Amino acid sequence: MISLNSSFSSVAAVTAAVVAYLAYRLQVRTKDQEWYENFNNLYVEFWNDPDIITVRSWIACSEAYSQVETIFQKRLVSNEVSASEYPVLEKVDKFCSLMIRISELTPEATSEKYENLLERLYFGFWIEKLKEREYLCQYVTQLWPRLLDRKVSSKVGSKFLPIFRKKLPPNKYSRSVK
Repeated sequence: MISLNSSFSSVAAVTAAVVAYLAYRLQVRTKDQEWYENFNNLYVEFWNDPDIITVRSWIACSEAYSQVETIFQKRLVSNEVSASEYPVLEKVDKFCSLMIRISELTPEATSEKYENLLERLYFGFWIEKLKEREYLCQYVTQLWPRLLDRKVSSKVGSKFLPIFRKKLPPNKYSRSVK
């Protein structure tokens, strides 16, 4: 009788351990799936949204940027833009918001998988190219300082840290806060 009870206890303990492990694996798989779905949604938005496509063209192409450069300069100097110029700022704000959401997406996957997914967006490329556009960079620095001065989780990997922590040139148009 005693050996039968101890056999049942052993079986129960092993069964409980197996069930706990399976529940843990299911939870991890669900979290990974949620993370990939969130990333996929951001990825699709980054490459397919017409406003984001336009902003990427301003960042990547000097000719396209020259068409809107004076709008950023005007906004930085006088804090005013016309009604027809305002959509340019809205598109940049939408781009910056998306980039913040991408950079703050907590990686549930391994850091190597996360880095690979960031590389698919060329995340670092867009940040670096944005910094080359003087007035656009100053606009983003003024209104989206967290984007260009990211404190990135160590999970992202050392490859992206220099991009986020690069010193920006002084902003002669920013207002001093007293």
